[in-house]
Amino acid sequence: MNFLNGGDEIVPGMHVLSTPGHTPGHLSVVLDSDVPLIITVDAISSEIVSFEHPDWSFGFDMDPAKAKVTRRALLEQASAQNAKLLGFHWTYPGVGRIRKAGDAYEFTSAGGRNGHDTQGTRARRAF
Repeated sequence: MNFLNGGDEIVPGMHVLSTPGHTPGHLSVVLDSDVPLIITVDAISSEIVSFEHPDWSFGFDMDPAKAKVTRRALLEQASAQNAKLLGFHWTYPGVGRIRKAGDAYEFTSAGGRNGHDTQGTRARRAF
């Protein structure tokens, strides 16, 4: 068994990010490309609340203060890189992009909806 640390490469083009807070030792995965894909796992629990209120804690974060710092850093990185994000508990298809909106972020799903729009009436294409 090999233990991974933030920055370790799993295979060429895939590495892990240290994203502690939800759980100790929590890791997210990055697929490198011109448009990276960051698999956030549980570091960003909701495509609505976590983007609009990144300082709010998710009830299951084991270290809420660390989770908040981690979430902000992860959102800043994704925004700066125009990366795609994939979250485990997000509405289908669970992947999209974000843009900075003041102190918060706006998520646009690969399915064309933003975080507020569960019916697709204000659809915008992210890809």
